[in-house]
Amino acid sequence: MKAHRILVSIFAMVLSVVGVVTLGVTTTQAAKSVTKGLTTEQPLKYNKSTKEIGILTKVNGTYFTQATRHVIVNVAGSNGEKSLLKTDATPQAFYQALKKVGAQAGNNLAKDSAAGTKVKGNKLAVYFVINGKRVRAEKAVQVNHKDVANLDFRFGGNLAMNKK
Repeated sequence: MKAHRILVSIFAMVLSVVGVVTLGVTTTQAAKSVTKGLTTEQPLKYNKSTKEIGILTKVNGTYFTQATRHVIVNVAGSNGEKSLLKTDATPQAFYQALKKVGAQAGNNLAKDSAAGTKVKGNKLAVYFVINGKRVRAEKAVQVNHKDVANLDFRFGGNLAMNKK
């Protein structure tokens, strides 16, 4: 697959971004409650009743000019410097938070999965809270200077593979 440049539109100067992942429709008020108080020591919070997860991230400026296929990764992982955004939240903590808000993992991908195999699992609505405003991922992330349409974020699961 051809690598695409991923750029953040007018948010290039923002140093920290809060991501909000939901299983359903979220309100701005609800997004504020799940993101309030996030710190590097507590980079992830979830709200079971609203089915939301807030994640504190930092912008990795390298990928304003270089291609990447990763949006958010853990800073300590092998792809920690290969993403648009990085977080102190661990994959295990994010996985557990998704389970606690009721998400079902697809767990359908393996090392030998055929190219083009689609990730199964609950569809996730992804928002960024930037300067206090909630922005859908499709509007915040750009490919070749255009808003991305039809992003399909899924709870893929595969935690065992992540640990390897």
